[in-house]
Amino acid sequence: PLLEVLMRLCQGPDKAEIIATLQRYAPMWLLQLPGLVEPDEAERLARQVVGATPERMTRELCNALELLASDKPLLLVLDDLHWADASTIDFLSALAQRRQPAKLLLLGTYRPADAVLHAQNLRGVVRDLRDRDRCEELLLELLSARDVASYLRGCLGGDVADSLIAGVFRRSNG
Repeated sequence: PLLEVLMRLCQGPDKAEIIATLQRYAPMWLLQLPGLVEPDEAERLARQVVGATPERMTRELCNALELLASDKPLLLVLDDLHWADASTIDFLSALAQRRQPAKLLLLGTYRPADAVLHAQNLRGVVRDLRDRDRCEELLLELLSARDVASYLRGCLGGDVADSLIAGVFRRSNG
């Protein structure tokens, strides 16, 4: 999910600034994003990061995101964290514990029941961060079939087939 977020950032209006920041402060991450740097630069970056550790990758990305969010707000949205790998959850924990001032908001979504089954360490990290006032957890109620219908009508701008409403409700469990 982090690579997906970075790729979207690098395709946005601040593409040049973001790529330059990653190039300088998070080269290991930039190397994971194909097509964003010229082959010669990719080779140079690869030589620069030989032997780097996962901890270094975490520090690099935290530093780069804090720098990007020092002047203007940055919102990172990570959906379905109950499917996240351990390194992504470790990164979230490290980022949330940083004390540097930054205009950075990380919004993560997950289903608590699925987190119990697929990402037990996520619940522990959330609990730990919440206990230390490093995050806020909002528990949301499931939507009713009527709520799903209203949501779909709003998104799609009009009437929606009952079969679509039923399918979305069944697939999402509200």
